[in-house]
Amino acid sequence: MLEFICYFMPSFISLKIYNYLNKKEFKVKDYFIYYGIFTVLNNIIVLSIICFKNYNEILYFDRVGITYLFKYLIMMIVSSIITPFIVSIIESNVKFRLEVKKSEKPKKNK
Repeated sequence: MLEFICYFMPSFISLKIYNYLNKKEFKVKDYFIYYGIFTVLNNIIVLSIICFKNYNEILYFDRVGITYLFKYLIMMIVSSIITPFIVSIIESNVKFRLEVKKSEKPKKNK
């Protein structure tokens, strides 16, 4: 049960902060999309920190102790507070523009 809390619950903090920063109406579908995005981002950030620090416990989840889970939970909470600010900055400064042009067919010479 603690593993579930460590992996999925801190993303609600990210979602709440992101909702506060944007101050716009979200549909239920948007909540699920952003919750999934924040869950993936938070876990990638924390797992990359753990792999960078060379913790070997990451490979053996059945041997993970309660102290490791609390450390993971603290790192997830810190990541879940920082991530919405990063996402908001990226969304406000990065714009994607896609332009599609129809190519002309070459004329056949007679």
